[in-house]
Amino acid sequence: MLNSIYRTKKVVTNTSENIEDAMRWADICWFEWCDELVIKASNSRLANERTIICRLHSYEAFTYYINQVNWKNVDKVIFVGKPIKNYVMSQLPIIKEEQTTVIPNGVKTDLYSYRKRENGWKIAYVGYINYKKGPMLLLHAFQALYKKDSRFSLHIAGRYQDKRYVLYFNHILKEMGLEKAVFLDGWQQDVNGYLEDKDFIISTSLFETQHMAIMEAMAKGIKPFVHNYYGAKEIYGEDYVWTTIDDLVEMVLNQSVDSEGYRSYIIDKYNADTQLDKVKELISSLNDVAQVKPAIISQPMITIGILNYNYGEYLEECFDSIIKQDYLNKEIIIVDDCSTDGSIDKIRKLEEKYKFVKGVHHEKNIGLPDYSINECLEQAQGEYLMIVSADDYLPHDQVLINYLSILQSNPSLDYVYGNLSIVDRNGNDAGEGRYKEYTNMEVVRKVFARGGSGVIPMTGLYNLRYYRNNDYNWLIGPKNSMAGDTMNCLLNIKRGWNFAHLNEPSYVHRKHNRNLSYSFKYDVNKRIKSMIRLLEFITLEFDEQTYLPEIDWKTLSNTEAEAAKYFAIGERYMLIAASYLTNGFTKHMQLDQRTESIVPFINKADEYFNKCLQVDLSYKVKIEVLKKSTQL
Repeated sequence: MLNSIYRTKKVVTNTSENIEDAMRWADICWFEWCDELVIKASNSRLANERTIICRLHSYEAFTYYINQVNWKNVDKVIFVGKPIKNYVMSQLPIIKEEQTTVIPNGVKTDLYSYRKRENGWKIAYVGYINYKKGPMLLLHAFQALYKKDSRFSLHIAGRYQDKRYVLYFNHILKEMGLEKAVFLDGWQQDVNGYLEDKDFIISTSLFETQHMAIMEAMAKGIKPFVHNYYGAKEIYGEDYVWTTIDDLVEMVLNQSVDSEGYRSYIIDKYNADTQLDKVKELISSLNDVAQVKPAIISQPMITIGILNYNYGEYLEECFDSIIKQDYLNKEIIIVDDCSTDGSIDKIRKLEEKYKFVKGVHHEKNIGLPDYSINECLEQAQGEYLMIVSADDYLPHDQVLINYLSILQSNPSLDYVYGNLSIVDRNGNDAGEGRYKEYTNMEVVRKVFARGGSGVIPMTGLYNLRYYRNNDYNWLIGPKNSMAGDTMNCLLNIKRGWNFAHLNEPSYVHRKHNRNLSYSFKYDVNKRIKSMIRLLEFITLEFDEQTYLPEIDWKTLSNTEAEAAKYFAIGERYMLIAASYLTNGFTKHMQLDQRTESIVPFINKADEYFNKCLQVDLSYKVKIEVLKKSTQL
């Protein structure tokens, strides 16, 4: 055992509060499950000073836990099987191959009495009775065998996890005429003894990483029948796996029994001593080699700008998430746009309590987040800037450090952004927003194709050197305009900035009926004006080959290219107008209101169609067909 080689301490807890105490004691921290404990540890300030190992089973792989772990701070991920490893890594590309290893669960074969067996009639099932175990398939598969020979019997050692299965089993066994052939024996403490008189064991699971009961039975020489779930053949080999009920019947009735082969299979592939040796080798390698983790070079000041307008009920949670960042050198600027809900008093109390907090109070409501962002940019004392809406918050205490480590490791970067977690007004999980790494031109192309909707969140960390060295400001749009974040993203791309994506949850956005994104969604007139402003910016500031890549420009003359450009832009406006008649932005409106709201899009389409026809009249038919097809 490991305690014969290392000093070990086993910490059993159902709360994450004392995890850091345990981590202070240890050099290597082993987390048996990928749950709240490793989430806390990987986001702890101690994570960079400790070696962290996380063992990941199938249960956690299908939960949101895996998305909350800071995988950069996990030195080794132990998967219990290759199939579950392949699935998790397809979901979390941030986990690198060199971080992973596969060490299956081991079977202590000496605990399971072996004897050579012949074909018989008793089929065992060992495990919980729940949807993951395929109980309905179990009964229907057994019925097929029973119809072939009524001497077969099914013996279930397990426990119901849903009362609906109690009702179902009682009902369906009677309907199938199997009451005297199926035995519900309950949970068994001595599995070895229970299986002694059984001839076969069956698994009908939807998914397993191993299904230990099957392996324990094989160690006793019992013939297994494993349903072909994802990865089953890789774990058990094809000889023991069935796909259809007909396959199962054929295997049971016509195949010979090879008890020695079943036990040898487990000894060769899943023997507990072999797996323990792998664990020892892994820990030895981690103990011998210093683990170098991403770290920040220094702690320059970071300015966090909080934008507030009547978000007093959320302000404390937002502020606390920033205060709790595992980063000391920061200042907080809270810009209040003339709130009327008591926010101002709360902000002033924070100013009095913390020297690094500064409040900026507007005497009248301006209603433009761009204005407040620019104030943060101009007044920031830090080298870096992050903007947070007061109704949102940061998900963990490593956000600033994670961002800064990327910017410092690549001095050419001007901005880094992460993924969003989304909650409702009460803080309940409401989804996520996963983003991608884009080139500058890909962003322009995507925004144009999406009718002005942005593809990069502007809630990341800015290197203020980019603004200061170039004498740039945050562009403030006209009164009542929206989508300033996307406009500034496009403007910065035009200026040539460099950015990167951190594929981790780094910002929590709250959806409620008073935040800007909600009002932007339902104030359709403002939204449409803003979308047109964005699209016009793209067509004026970027080459058409960037935002219209589907056109083969090399084959066109200058005149043909000009006509094609105007037609394609007009077509884009027309298609956007058609989509707005039925999409979520206008679903709350009456048909006549919807029709009226899209007039600005149609007017822009006509403007470009007229430009097109001035260059090439041959487009007239195509324009008429397009208008007819969109019914606009």
